[in-house]
Amino acid sequence: MPYKNQSKRNRKVSKRRRNKYNSLDLYVVRLDLQDSMTCAKPCMYCSNTMKSLGVKRVFYSDWGGEIRMEYVSEMKTGHLSVFQEDLIKKYPYLPVNAIKTIRV
Repeated sequence: MPYKNQSKRNRKVSKRRRNKYNSLDLYVVRLDLQDSMTCAKPCMYCSNTMKSLGVKRVFYSDWGGEIRMEYVSEMKTGHLSVFQEDLIKKYPYLPVNAIKTIRV
């Protein structure tokens, strides 16, 4: 079916993509140099991406090495990764929106 409007097509594709991940649970664990679990809470950019994809729950390790679970739809975080924080310190003139597009 041809679409008269490209944005309408994009919405349909986006909805299919969201439905694909709708029941997905994500597990995130970070290990330090001593192989102990440390904080792996998703940053605000990651949580926004998970919300837009429709991920249901995220399990992550906290600073104490415990596994936490949060519903992505209820996540509220202003958390930035250590890499993102270092970029802000090193390049204070860099717009915050540009930081999420930088890849290592």
